[in-house]
Amino acid sequence: MAAAISRLPRRFDESFKMICPDQDQGGQFDWMGLPKRRRQRKSQMATTRNSPKLQEAAATRRHGIQRGLRQMRAELKSIFSPDADPLEDFLPMGSFGILVMAMIGPAGEAGAESFDFVLCTPEWFSANTSGEFTIGRHYLFVRDFDYARLKEFVQDYCTSCGEERSWALLAEKLSRLGKWEFEDYQS
Repeated sequence: MAAAISRLPRRFDESFKMICPDQDQGGQFDWMGLPKRRRQRKSQMATTRNSPKLQEAAATRRHGIQRGLRQMRAELKSIFSPDADPLEDFLPMGSFGILVMAMIGPAGEAGAESFDFVLCTPEWFSANTSGEFTIGRHYLFVRDFDYARLKEFVQDYCTSCGEERSWALLAEKLSRLGKWEFEDYQS
């Protein structure tokens, strides 16, 4: 018992040295008790984490961008409607509202993703909405239905999105026309 008591520090200075070893070790430890070298490495890592090269690498992982690859454009692959099949033969009588699914993908490549919107007349929209306010995202308004003009409009919209370094960036622009099937998807 006496041996245990003799190991306890007798003065405040000794207990302070036990708590703050840098007083004792010639400044090798910081105030948290971590070796100063380790602390310096962490601060160097934090500085390099914000470098342009690392930010570009993070964007590559996030959007699939790869440096040196060609730019890509969007292309309309097909357009159809589950409400009016086949869409080419749709002949509405009066006001109408139908779901249209535009299958759009990278130009010159196989594969496409769905961008959905409601094609409707203003009269149909007015008659089928309730409440004082309605958000009109993913609605395309027309006075009359014309399949050829609709297809041309969607193709022109794809062209107006320009070129991007990744499909994710292009799809983000295209999702302003119709709801992208992966719009709310999080990896």
